[in-house]
Amino acid sequence: MTPMTRTTRTGLRGAAVAAALLTGLTGCGAGDALDALDEATGEGANISLDATGLLRALPRNSDIGDVYVGGEPVTAQGADAAELCAKRTDATCDGVTVAGLKESVVRGSSSEDRIDFTLLVFGTQEQATAHVEKMTAGWKKPDVEKRRSVKPVSFDSGADTTDAFTYADPAGTHVYMRVGSVVSAVAGSGVTAENVQTAARMQADRIRTIAAGHDPKK
Repeated sequence: MTPMTRTTRTGLRGAAVAAALLTGLTGCGAGDALDALDEATGEGANISLDATGLLRALPRNSDIGDVYVGGEPVTAQGADAAELCAKRTDATCDGVTVAGLKESVVRGSSSEDRIDFTLLVFGTQEQATAHVEKMTAGWKKPDVEKRRSVKPVSFDSGADTTDAFTYADPAGTHVYMRVGSVVSAVAGSGVTAENVQTAARMQADRIRTIAAGHDPKK
């Protein structure tokens, strides 16, 4: 499998330094550029995406790995976004403004071997936080934990908040993240937990990169 393309915050900071050096005569130094970058994309920043940004943030098959196939990402706004959100997360979606989905299946396998990406943009960080709590509540119920052998997983996704679970029947991994007012759900089945975690890190990076006005391919 081809390694996933990642745009890290280190890369963004490097771009900020380069921009500051090129525009040094304007009075904006590298420190100012880095401070602005941290304010715009760091933890706790008011990060959001419009419909165009959300579409760009959803990965393509080539971003995930060369063994994945699937259709192009789809997005919805307004009432359609709320409907898509409810179908994908099985929860009410108060405050959602834009929603998107990308489904990727492992080439040559059954449709159960896959990683799916859902992105939801809310009007406020508080609404986004409340929705993540709704999405994860079901996994934390004792009967569900016992029946599906649910286990919480801790890893650094690069998001503001991360809740991740592995489970059986069938085996899979779900990762729920919040980056500013953007909620991300990355769900994998028939693939390793490590692959899903890598996909989640890539998704969080893409959200921050595009919110900052940069190209995630660079």
